[in-house]
Amino acid sequence: MQNTALLFIIFFSCIGYNTQAQEGWTLWFNKNQFAAQDIPNSLLDKQQKLSARSYANVNCVGLAPDGGWVISYTNTAQQPTESHLSWDGTHRDFMAILQDIKAAGSSIQQIAFSPINSYNKQSWIILYDNNEANWKNIAPSLIDKIIELNQANRTIKSIGLSINGGWVLIADDNTVFWELIPEKMISEIKLLQNSNKLIRYVSFNLDNGWVILYDNNGASWDKIPNSLITQIQTLQKQNEFIKGINFYTIKGKL
Repeated sequence: MQNTALLFIIFFSCIGYNTQAQEGWTLWFNKNQFAAQDIPNSLLDKQQKLSARSYANVNCVGLAPDGGWVISYTNTAQQPTESHLSWDGTHRDFMAILQDIKAAGSSIQQIAFSPINSYNKQSWIILYDNNEANWKNIAPSLIDKIIELNQANRTIKSIGLSINGGWVLIADDNTVFWELIPEKMISEIKLLQNSNKLIRYVSFNLDNGWVILYDNNGASWDKIPNSLITQIQTLQKQNEFIKGINFYTIKGKL
């Protein structure tokens, strides 16, 4: 009951916030709790339902630039634990691949979309089973790196796709690879590595802003909404485990 009340407060305390780009975001933390702003109503409704189910454990959230979304979660009350997918508005080719991955019994780790459609095509990547991946319309250099790590049996923890075709890949041993990302982000990655911070998640938005999650609830960022910064800082003070962040960034459309 306490978690459900917390979710209600988080969602509706942010309704008045707006940006020129009308940038929405969703953040998930602990097992099945969410904070969000300016996201599709169907996603908001699903998040509220999951937060009320103590047996739900959210693996990842994917939020496409056209408003389609998907959530991968498990029902821990079932024996053996069963994986589930909920979605709305996502492309058929994407869902066909994702459903095949789920049907094979794979563990889906991350679903990442580029913040904008390129040449009327979506760019996305699905990470599963530690070093397996499926993708569409991503940089050849990123494909090469994924294949290299897969063949070496290295763990891939997170991938972020930027608006300009850049990317970041976080692997085991706190190794990070990148291409065409902001210099400020490169400096922050190196600083975290030198400080022995465990980097585990990365995400980009429409302004080529970014968030890096590290350790239990550490975060670094640039060019993200003030409301999201406030939410991150609140969760840090409460020592909550921040699992991931997605952006919903269509200018002039919600």
